[in-house]
Amino acid sequence: EKSPATGTFEDKDASGRRILAHEVSFTNRRLQGDLSVEKVVDSDETEDKTREFSFRVQLDYSLTGTYGEGDTAMTFTNGLAVFTLKDGDTKVAAGLPTGIQYTVTETADSRFDTETTINGSAAETARVDLLAGDHNQIVFKNVRKVGGLTVTKTVASDAAADKQRAFAFTVTLSDSTINGVYRKGIGEDQSVMTFENGVAKFTLKDGESISAGGIPQGITY
Repeated sequence: EKSPATGTFEDKDASGRRILAHEVSFTNRRLQGDLSVEKVVDSDETEDKTREFSFRVQLDYSLTGTYGEGDTAMTFTNGLAVFTLKDGDTKVAAGLPTGIQYTVTETADSRFDTETTINGSAAETARVDLLAGDHNQIVFKNVRKVGGLTVTKTVASDAAADKQRAFAFTVTLSDSTINGVYRKGIGEDQSVMTFENGVAKFTLKDGESISAGGIPQGITY
């Protein structure tokens, strides 16, 4: 922001007579700072990597205009910018006037826990006063909530052979992109299920069980 002002001063000789008159102009430029908002998603579910999360940046100053360059710029209307980010995306508002406070909020998603940092330090609320030369980096990290699954086999039979009989099971998840080993427990108590394209196959005898941990919440089976 510029606030030009003008004035005059005069050179005089020893007798007080004016020799020269000068005009001086003063321009005040508002000091500036930058703000970036970054999205990180920690999840084993493939769809979460392309999921869009909604953000609002609210200033305590009625600012309108686009700050930054290209697709990463922020556009404010009456002090409010609204946008979405996916995993790895960043928005940067460059050249914001200093001396204002801004608050960044993300629309909550019940499937995730959210961790927020400002310039690398944990923060409960993303609210900052912008100072001259600042480049405040706010990172929102969403960690997918996970749960577990246990399958137990019980055989009700008087035949001894039935107690040793192996029964085949198939667990099919609603997300066919899940692959790999999912563990639950530690040491001797650890149990695993191995999924391929969202499907795990195994056998159990009477009294046996098998478990999988770390399955994203919201997935059905």
